Amino acid sequence: MADDIARTQLIGAEKLVALLESGTANVLLIDSRPFVEYNTYHILEAININCSKLMKRRLQQDKLLITELIQHSAKQKVEIDFNQEVVVYDQSSKDVSSVSPDSFLTVLLGKL
Repeated sequence: MADDIARTQLIGAEKLVALLESGTANVLLIDSRPFVEYNTYHILEAININCSKLMKRRLQQDKLLITELIQHSAKQKVEIDFNQEVVVYDQSSKDVSSVSPDSFLTVLLGKL
């Protein structure tokens, strides 16, 4: 899982805009903020994935697949292409290395 996190790269707003302008079919956009924040404002086409401690534990134990969690959280059927860009954003992380190893964001990034 540490290797997966190490392969994660930060992108700025300009690169995200370029990705989205190239077509949202090429991008899986995941908003990992709490639902209240997501509901207040979010990027169009973003899927809110922020789950309970139980769901997080099930993900960690491989009793729940990340694809199942994405489909469950999406408002419509999501075509998941393993060649598409995946962008995950949250409320305040500036660097992946500063995120707690036990946080949901770390688990999510490790499973993607």
